[in-house]
Amino acid sequence: MSEKISVENIGALKVLTDKHFAKEQLGLSSMEVSVNRLPAGTGVPFVHTHKMNEELYVVVSGEGMFYADGEEFALQEGTLVRVAPAVERAIRAGKADLCYICIQAAENSLRQYTMTDGVISETKTAWMK
Repeated sequence: MSEKISVENIGALKVLTDKHFAKEQLGLSSMEVSVNRLPAGTGVPFVHTHKMNEELYVVVSGEGMFYADGEEFALQEGTLVRVAPAVERAIRAGKADLCYICIQAAENSLRQYTMTDGVISETKTAWMK
């Protein structure tokens, strides 16, 4: 594989024991990504903010609660939560394990995105032929 492509398989999320950070293994340069599993009834043991990074939480499976600046709300599979840097936040699993992905990137740093940054190639993959 090219040095411009990084691939890592961390295994099944249901057997992930804690938190897996992808920055170092994948050589990420503009974001931090963590894959997380909180056992049922447990939570992150602190409330925190960030200096520069907003966070996107993507709930992959399970259910739980999210705390953001004094508000608490339910999480379930498919929930997306965006949190600005200065917002105090914490997350907790409910009656089932909570698996989620957390993506951190500098707030207001996105200059181009899919519709303005993507370029359709003439290349065809094996499954497109």
